[in-house]
Amino acid sequence: VEHVWAMIFGLARRLHEEDAAIRAGGWQVSLPPLLAGKTLGILGLGNLGRAILPMARAIGMRPVAWSRNLTPAAAAEAGVEWVDAERFFGESDVVTVQLKLSPRSIGYVGAAEFARMKPTALFVNTSRGPVVDEAALIEALRNRRIAGAALDVFDREPLPADHPLRRLPNTLLTPHMGYVSRETYGAFYATAVEALLAFRAGRPVRRLA
Repeated sequence: VEHVWAMIFGLARRLHEEDAAIRAGGWQVSLPPLLAGKTLGILGLGNLGRAILPMARAIGMRPVAWSRNLTPAAAAEAGVEWVDAERFFGESDVVTVQLKLSPRSIGYVGAAEFARMKPTALFVNTSRGPVVDEAALIEALRNRRIAGAALDVFDREPLPADHPLRRLPNTLLTPHMGYVSRETYGAFYATAVEALLAFRAGRPVRRLA
């Protein structure tokens, strides 16, 4: 949740552009929008999608949600407005992808969806790379069909050194670190060591069957 909002805020406030300008000897180079009063489109209203709602409300954004399986009743239960796909992509000022990767979700967002979005809209993907048609996203960014994208996930990871996303100025990129924290890694490695020691001692823990 924290990384999702870091990406949204960073992209909206153009922090990567301003940081680069200062390091190059310059000063202010952008005119960022306010997020207050804007529409946040949440693509996938699972646990993570619901968890980003409090911050959206705290800063005065209007959250809406859509996915192929989301019903108006389920959205209402979460306290968020359900809209159809056309309104979702057409009205959202920021779209954040919160979908699990599955055969059905590959290419969930493609050229048709980017064509519906506002030229001022921002696109954020901290879910999985293949959920988005990467070629369509690159085209939308190159042609300024959308204003920018913040991406933590990619079709191929690590992202190749010659990948076009690295050269697009309207992107904010991070290396699949949405789940990364000292606390998370501490829990991962501690439980891994515990499991190995227990197995070696002949007393396996957390059996799957």
